[in-house]
Amino acid sequence: MYADVSIVIPCFNHNEELDGALHSICKLEVKPRKVIVVDDGSDVPVDIPVAQEVNIALIRQENKGLACARNTGLIEAETRWVLFLDADDELLPDALNSLSDSATTDVICSAYVLNKQGKEMVIYPQVGDPIAALLRSNIGPPASFFFRTSLLKELRFNESADLRKGHEDYDLLCRLALTNATFSSLHKPTARYIKREGSMSTDTLKMAESRVIVWSGFFLQLRSDRDTYLLAAFHFLAEHWGDILKFRYAASTEIISKLNQMIKCYKSSVLDFDFLFNKLPSELREHLLPFTPDENNVKARIEVANEVFDWRGRDYQRLVTYERFTNLLCSHAPDAVKGVYLIGANTLAASVVEPMNTVYSVQVIDDTKAGADFMGATVKPWQALTVEEDLIYFIASYSSYTAVKNKLLASGVKEECII
Repeated sequence: MYADVSIVIPCFNHNEELDGALHSICKLEVKPRKVIVVDDGSDVPVDIPVAQEVNIALIRQENKGLACARNTGLIEAETRWVLFLDADDELLPDALNSLSDSATTDVICSAYVLNKQGKEMVIYPQVGDPIAALLRSNIGPPASFFFRTSLLKELRFNESADLRKGHEDYDLLCRLALTNATFSSLHKPTARYIKREGSMSTDTLKMAESRVIVWSGFFLQLRSDRDTYLLAAFHFLAEHWGDILKFRYAASTEIISKLNQMIKCYKSSVLDFDFLFNKLPSELREHLLPFTPDENNVKARIEVANEVFDWRGRDYQRLVTYERFTNLLCSHAPDAVKGVYLIGANTLAASVVEPMNTVYSVQVIDDTKAGADFMGATVKPWQALTVEEDLIYFIASYSSYTAVKNKLLASGVKEECII
């Protein structure tokens, strides 16, 4: 069984690792139509064994860099989809199983397994609005994306000298987002991204420079002042403003000007803004306009009770969740809070239980998972729940919120103690 996809593998002096990449392709449950290996002037020419279970084409060229090697392979791709696999990474056996010819998006972003010094963890994509996601950081390694071949042939990878230092894949994703390409996410891992000593991604200085080159160009081309874009920019700049000053100082004034324009238009959560603004380095904050909430337009802090907790949250979003929840506790129970019941052992509860456990006594209630371990706590059945005035009852559910709330009210819990 075959998927209508070509896999392009650029290779420069990774001959041994290439064997692992090809072996992973041969083990795929659904095979690609074609594999295109581009030998980018390796010191020892790449050699492909004759006996292979997949259709492999080998192209040799003088060393021109990673972006050029990928473009060379892209030219040869004639399938609906194209995937770029670095020679030192691998695909998982079911990587192509979910790839559908009927998919209507331009880019499919999947989860991937990060292998760092032998330790592995699965990274899930955070793609709602791709522009906001890319303003925070590069979403993932090349092998975690399926691209519509026809669209990619129009854009191609940027072969400029600046990006020979890295992040040419990040640049491509940003340019795709700016052209309003459609993104969708596949929440299962399809590739193993292996961070090896001496690889391009471990050269922190070059990667820092290329990262801010891509980001600053992307940010300054935005034609929208959405609040989510400002918050995402704050998240990036909290970590990388020093690199902007070091490598892209000429763009810093324009970046500050754009940030101030976005601050003037900001009308969303005060908590999110305050938290991320205060994380910015002081040498950036002193150039930004003071934010004065418009009481008629900005959500009051108490209204965060109705905001959706994002299960895809990164660390800063967990901390924002903590601040939101703390404000909710204070607003619903002005006196000292003895503890919290989290009703529902799910991803929404998981985003709260970890930070809450550092301050409050938290008990997790879920009849369907009673006795199981959940974020270090033992899940208890409904009958273990007690009714006390100094407890807060957090319902970690959207679909069954009303039913659970009514059950709590019938048990004698006061409505102001229910979140």
